[in-house]
Parts: sequence; C-alpha cells; structure tokens
Amino acid sequence: MKTESIPTYKKWLTQFDIADKNYAKLLVESLTYYSTDFMMNSMSKQLEAIIQEIEGNIALFTVRDSPKKEDFNNITYFPTDKNTQPDRINNKRGTGSEGEIAHFIRDFCKRHNNCLDHPSINKMINKNVRQVFLINDTGISGDQIQTFFTWFYSSKTIKSWNSYKLIKISTFVFAITEEAEHLLKRTKGLFSIHNCLYCENGYTKWPEKTTKRIIQLCNKYGQNLSKKISPLGYNDSFNLTILSHKCPNNTPLIIWCDRNNWNPLIEPRPNTNFSYNENDVNNFIQELFNKLGRLIKKTNYLLKPETKYSIVILKLIYKNRRYNEKYFSKYLGLNRYQLNYYLTELQNFNWIDKNNNITPQGKKTVNYLTKGKKNRNTQSCIDENAEIYYPKSLWAPD
Repeated sequence: MKTESIPTYKKWLTQFDIADKNYAKLLVESLTYYSTDFMMNSMSKQLEAIIQEIEGNIALFTVRDSPKKEDFNNITYFPTDKNTQPDRINNKRGTGSEGEIAHFIRDFCKRHNNCLDHPSINKMINKNVRQVFLINDTGISGDQIQTFFTWFYSSKTIKSWNSYKLIKISTFVFAITEEAEHLLKRTKGLFSIHNCLYCENGYTKWPEKTTKRIIQLCNKYGQNLSKKISPLGYNDSFNLTILSHKCPNNTPLIIWCDRNNWNPLIEPRPNTNFSYNENDVNNFIQELFNKLGRLIKKTNYLLKPETKYSIVILKLIYKNRRYNEKYFSKYLGLNRYQLNYYLTELQNFNWIDKNNNITPQGKKTVNYLTKGKKNRNTQSCIDENAEIYYPKSLWAPD
C-alpha cells in the first residue's frame, strides 16, 4: 500500500522511535490491499467457472463465527425445524465481514437458478442438492473455516448425506494462505478447496535480516496490545493482506489494534454504528451530513472505498432522467454485477429508490455536488461555498 493513500499514516508513524520508522514504513508498503468491488467481482467470475462443471443444484452458505466446540450439540447450525433456513450471520456479534459474503451469495443466487441461498434441510432435499459450498473472504490460518465446517458437519443429516456420498462439501475463499489450504485439505469430510488468490505473509516477503527487524518491531510495539493475540497476529500468521471492508486479526497488531492508547493504521472492520471520531472515512461521513443537512437520510450504512463511482452513476441517472443498464454498462465499462453493487449503495443513502429512479434527496445532492449546475428553483440550506472533502482512502486503488 502507498503510505500517502492512508490518511492515518503520519499519525500512526509518530508512535515509533526514529530508528524504527523506516521498518514501520516498509511494513506498510508491503501490505496488499484489495477493494470490496475487486473481491466480489473476482469471486463471482471464479465461482461461475466452478459451477459450470457441476450438474444439479448447489447450496451456498456463509462461513461465520461459530460457537465453542463444546456447545455444538446445544447450539446447532441448522434449526430444529427442517423447513427453517439457518442464520446467514451471527446477529449476537454484529454483521462483520460475513455480511459482505452473505450479500454476495444472495446476489449470486439471483443470477444463477441452480444456486440456493442458505437453504433449509428440507429445501435441500426437495431441490436434490448434491454440492455444497462454504464461502468466506479470507482463510489466513484456516481455523475459522475449519471450525465452521465442523459445526456445519455436526448436523446428523449432513453427516449422513456426506457419508453415503450423496453430497460433496467444498470451501470457496477469495484469498487463502498455503498453510490454511494444507490444514483444510487434511480436514475429514471436506471435499475440495477453491480460491481466487493466495495471501502473502511477512515470513517470506523480505530478506532474512529485514524480516527479523520487522518481527522485532512488531514485538516491541505490539506486545502489550493484546493478551489473546500474538503481536504478529492471530496464530502468528503475519498476514499482509488487507480488504477494504476488513483488516484480518491475523495481521500484526500494530496495524489494526486500538488498545492501550495505540493509534491503529487501519480499523479492523467498518463500524456499523456511526462514530465520527474513529477514522477518516467516518469523518468524511460526518462532514457530508453536516453540509447536506436534512437532504440525506441517515442510516447505519458505511461508505465504501468505491463510493465515488456510485456518485458518478447518480449523476448519470440524474442527467438521463432514468437508469438504463445497457447504456450505463457500456458507458462506464461495468458489468451488471458491478452496477448492482453501486446501485445498492445509492439506495442505502436514499438517493435512488428501489426502481433506481432518483429521489428528491438524490436530486438535491447532485445539484450540490455538481458545481455550476445547481437548480435555482430548488430551495436548499446548503452553503454553496462549501466543498466536500474526499479523503484518499476513498479513492480507487492504483
């Protein structure tokens, strides 16, 4: 990642001694960043290629936080009522990154009739499902996926089907490490592992002497940040892969941990409740709300790094007075899935309705955002001299 693209970098760097600053900078520059849009698009293309080789119906499930293994008998993944779908996310712990995957599965199943979105046991029977995919964004240590599979597999019905080779259970992950892949391949009952790309780790990234210095750096400043997680991240994974919706806890603590007065470089995951002082993305939202006043419907939705593309689409809808998928796709070079991703964001801000027509709030927003094109007949409480600040964290990656 480029340090100048991270608004919190300078403040984060001040926490290091002068002799350690260059190694801290090298660590940040070695991080690999993937936007949510890139992840979704890559997963969609890869999964489409996989299911083309499969006959019959396919069930897709989100890998989510699991209870403790000793509680598997009391807290089952599938409800007792076999007509009821399992929960897509763990509501008790918040949405987290599993929400992104749940949305991916929902949209993917809408486009592919042979794919089922978190079906119930009875629906799997009625649809004669023969293939199951457990889907996750990352697999760094592999522990989360393996634990979820064990929980999923603890269902007597699922175990029986798998034993008689009536179904095959596979995992599909956007980014995985070789260590996680080896762990999952040794997991009994798991048929195959699929992924889009492999994650890098700090153990093999730099020359040996540089690696030792960076490990010393992580230990020096991260040893007091967590009692449960190693300074190099969960399970000493030393992960260097960052997603726009999540910084995995397998990444060194000095990157994401915010305890003991430590200022993190990147938040571990987007905060679904507005907290305007937590990072520059939230500061941008606060500033946007302050300037647009009542014109925006406040929701718990957090702006994504690709929001500027959503605003371009909003302006095009306003200019053309309606949404035309073929025209927008050709003009912007986006496929249907990408367009739907941005349209959903606009709907969450109440700038367009469910039919993709621009709302009154959307019109007033465009009038404000488009310099020199403000509708004179529209009354607004906006300061016309104000300018909206877009932090570099919201820019598209190079």
